[in-house]
Amino acid sequence: MKKIFPASFKKVLNNIQNSGLLEKGDRVLLALSGGADSVYLLLVLLEIKDILGIEICAAHLNHGIRGEEADRDELFSRQLCERFQVRFVSERVNVPEEMKKTGEGCEECARRLRYSFLERSAKALECNKIATAHHADDNIETVLLHMIRGCAISGLTGIKPIRGNVVRPLLCVGKAEILAALEEKGETFVTDSTNASDDMTRNFIRHNILPKIYELNPKADGAVLKMCRALSEDSEYLDSETAKLPRDMSREELKRLPSALFSRYIIRRHAESFSSAGGDTPMLDGRSLERIKSALYGNGTVRIDVQGGVTAYIDSKGIAFEERKKEEEKSFFQELDFGENIISSNGYKILITMEKKVAEEWINIYKLSILMSLNSDKILKSGKLRISVRQRQEGDSYVFGGHRRDVRRQMINFKIPQRKRASLPVFCSGGEIFWIPGLPLSDGFRAKKGDGVIYIAVAE
Repeated sequence: MKKIFPASFKKVLNNIQNSGLLEKGDRVLLALSGGADSVYLLLVLLEIKDILGIEICAAHLNHGIRGEEADRDELFSRQLCERFQVRFVSERVNVPEEMKKTGEGCEECARRLRYSFLERSAKALECNKIATAHHADDNIETVLLHMIRGCAISGLTGIKPIRGNVVRPLLCVGKAEILAALEEKGETFVTDSTNASDDMTRNFIRHNILPKIYELNPKADGAVLKMCRALSEDSEYLDSETAKLPRDMSREELKRLPSALFSRYIIRRHAESFSSAGGDTPMLDGRSLERIKSALYGNGTVRIDVQGGVTAYIDSKGIAFEERKKEEEKSFFQELDFGENIISSNGYKILITMEKKVAEEWINIYKLSILMSLNSDKILKSGKLRISVRQRQEGDSYVFGGHRRDVRRQMINFKIPQRKRASLPVFCSGGEIFWIPGLPLSDGFRAKKGDGVIYIAVAE
């Protein structure tokens, strides 16, 4: 490594010292992907470790998503650490397989596995701090994402420089500074090919919006960071005021609270319902928060189911959150035939016919029925109907829009009520899911002009 101390290194050192991110005696685990940002952070920490009096280790997680490219990144990271004599650990996981089990999105699942790995590695290597390479541009992207989706003040506070034992020393430098320093030092890095695609919202912001922001203000990264710090102070003050409120407040007392404290009180009570059970606390989504606030301003007793298996009970005494008891899902599997079929376990009625008039007459009887027309070639084999229905299972997926979709995620996206998801009949042919009422039909199954047609009508 060339003995050069780029100007940006000094910025990072000052940021660490002024913010108290690292202290003398800290043993720091660096999350090393092999990309420009984490390689830069490694170089900075190596340059300043004696000044700060810290030790450095590194950890790399292979997510099992990008095949040979991911293996290349792991090897690069390992060899980089060997060159600088930095203790290195790595692990491989299979994010696609884990997504099938949990129903999470790719980014959400990868992030959870990554931080779990970092915590385990830190414990194994006796590191008391974990350093990630989030930088100023990442912070702007995060603020914009939250703003676009509609957020409260906390969403505009950006990436936290300290969260538990995780520190982010690079929030004071932008991507351009990072790349310039790497070039100055003569250091190479690997590039994730998926970063070039605009399919992900964050990538679209990075490639199309961020450059325009820097055209308007070349120092936008510093300006946004200043805003985030100011809003963090405001948010922390409001949180401290909320913490002073009594745990139990009547509906009338809640109505008299300022709106900012009112919202925070509800969020706090929701979080307590999870922490008391020792579980992780999911965010209370904005829609649920507004429904609860409206109910509290109203009258009478109201019950509102929110995500995470929790129900809010609202009456004159105020608000309480309770975990919903999971009803046992009734297991069912049934082969279907032409004519009317009844699923005894959940009461659904299913009509299968090749006559459109019969189907239309049937749905006139059952006003809440759903009618779907299918290509008969997909479900008739040698004249025999090949359709079965069963209950939804963990990891179910089907093909729609050219991609394999997780059924659980689709049910959320298409706003199927949670209470109905377990009992909805899952239609299969040859063991492959082709339809669930309320979701789009699987690719290739919808009847087109010239196809033989089979009609399926479903009524609760």
